[in-house]
Amino acid sequence: MTSAAGEHSKEAAGAEGSKQPALPALHSANPPRVCTIAGSDSGGGAGIQADLKTIQALGGYGLSVITALTAQNTTGVQAVHAPPPEFVRSQLASVHSDIRIDAWKIGMLANKEIIQVLSEDLGKYRKGKGKLAALVLDPVMVSTSGSLLLTHDSIHHLISGMLPLCDVLTPNLPEARQLLAHARNRPVRDDSATATSPTQKTKESGDDLESSLDTLKSLLSAAKELSDLGPKATLVKGGHHVMHNSEVNASLLELGGGLVLAPESQNQLYTGAQSSGQRYRGQLSGTAEPDELCVVRTDGSPWSEVLSAWYASGSSMSTASHDVDSVIVDVLYEKVGVNGGPRYTLFVKPHVQSTATHGTGCTLSSAIATFLSSGLTIELAVSNGISYVQASIARGLDSLGQGAGPLNHACTITPRGVLPPVRHADSLPSDRTPLCAALIANNISDWNLFVQHPFVEKLSCNELSKENFVWFLRQDYLFLLHYSRVWASGASSAAAARTFDDVALFAGMAASMATEAKTHTKICAAWGITEEDLQRRTKESAATLAYTRYVLDVSRSGDALELLCATGPCMLGYAEVGLRLRRLRKRTSVDENFPENAQAFGEWIDTYADEGFQKVARKSIEAMEDRAAADCPSPERMKQLQNIWNAAVRLEIGMWDEAIDATLRREIVDAPRN
Repeated sequence: MTSAAGEHSKEAAGAEGSKQPALPALHSANPPRVCTIAGSDSGGGAGIQADLKTIQALGGYGLSVITALTAQNTTGVQAVHAPPPEFVRSQLASVHSDIRIDAWKIGMLANKEIIQVLSEDLGKYRKGKGKLAALVLDPVMVSTSGSLLLTHDSIHHLISGMLPLCDVLTPNLPEARQLLAHARNRPVRDDSATATSPTQKTKESGDDLESSLDTLKSLLSAAKELSDLGPKATLVKGGHHVMHNSEVNASLLELGGGLVLAPESQNQLYTGAQSSGQRYRGQLSGTAEPDELCVVRTDGSPWSEVLSAWYASGSSMSTASHDVDSVIVDVLYEKVGVNGGPRYTLFVKPHVQSTATHGTGCTLSSAIATFLSSGLTIELAVSNGISYVQASIARGLDSLGQGAGPLNHACTITPRGVLPPVRHADSLPSDRTPLCAALIANNISDWNLFVQHPFVEKLSCNELSKENFVWFLRQDYLFLLHYSRVWASGASSAAAARTFDDVALFAGMAASMATEAKTHTKICAAWGITEEDLQRRTKESAATLAYTRYVLDVSRSGDALELLCATGPCMLGYAEVGLRLRRLRKRTSVDENFPENAQAFGEWIDTYADEGFQKVARKSIEAMEDRAAADCPSPERMKQLQNIWNAAVRLEIGMWDEAIDATLRREIVDAPRN
């Protein structure tokens, strides 16, 4: 995968017709780019506003070409202004010439002239070599109130110019009726035979189209007939016609009596919205060559009689059955399904009782385009898109204004406790290690007291007494012994070490502590402390006991990230102190009365300033950052990690407090006798 910086280069210019890299991943540093070509909704619930919110929420990068400006709010559309067609062309050329587009979403097209410009230019773009960007067309032409938003002539141009270009067509029932009527040369007209304002109502023809799309059979026929006009696939949305569960079950028996339960898809996305359900497969009966029929049902969710009973009557227990009786059915027809032949997929979903439905069509088509941009099949893109819309309606903003509220496009977005790392060569250090930077910043006073402790300051100018330093060296030896056990405990913990990489990391850190202990023993010898003294005559103090047992407890009960946060202050803090002391000592003169102190202090400082320990500390911190990036902590989880970090910092301070102040020392655990 190329970097985000590399994508923004000459290689990306006019990229749809050139050799394309693999499609990037959603929610990545190099997200797929989805361009919405649609009208603006000043109320923010539909149009490009809904499109861009959806694309962002699902992990893509949104671009826009504005085809109309509307004055509207939750109560309706008050006015429409269409920009000059050449300005629409200029917008399209600007984004396409510089930025690779992975998917197009087309919504409201204000007039015939704009439709002609877009069909010409998009047609040229899609004739180039290489993988085509998916194109999803939401044929916005009938407002929620029933107003016809396009002239009949414009609808004809939409059918002839745009439908052959699109991969997925997503009409609702009124739009499907209009498209079918115009394709049959029997347009649904009003008395003036034209529609030019957003307040003009449609009239039905003598074919009684109002009742022609009220059965599953008619929806299947409509989806196929619309795909015959050019689209690779058509999704006829049934939201305008609520059906009864029993009616759907009877129709399914008639359409495909041989339906059998199918296994779950292995490619579902975990967006937060439920994207899977019971799947059935069979053959559509009553046709010359039976087409494949798939049924995806989420109307039985949560798939538990107990859960349904619990919440059937609000928060109180209910013994009544809570089967969903009112359902919506969306019908997807693909000319070439996943198995190579024509395929119908019926999405049977519960009817969400909500008035927050403004912008539903815009949101769904944008969601489908975004999922297609990441490489999903049409069926999976539609399935995940429907699930996202269902969740957004259920959590919609129904009290935003006086009319129908918009969907809650942010319903699947989880607040982060910490941002992901940025690994560009020129990124700031705080962006490379955001977790550590946050942990330090959130407790900066204790951190500074730790790394600039009087113990450290006295070391820097050779003023630390021998008695204080020897006390610390003895306790630090015990600390290193327990710390190696901490890492070993992490390596053997099922909670902390879930992979071989985890085991190798923690076991390697334990080995590093053993190597550090050998260096520590040499330094102790220079101060007259034998290994026998360290092992047999050193009692463990209260500060050492508190610190090591705390971290041992985290290693046994916590996961890998918690263990790394508990050990992080020691690893990072000593690396910090080592570098700082080496820098300060270069400016400090050696006390002529105690030159041996300076040499011994220098050996200890070199242990933590040298590249060997710096690499070990960096490995530990990078492991912590990598785990946080792979499984981003929630704000609540971040609070827990912060508490662990804070405790470890304060316990570090406690050990150095004890070293320089004899009145704080309490020897607790006797040394082993044999």
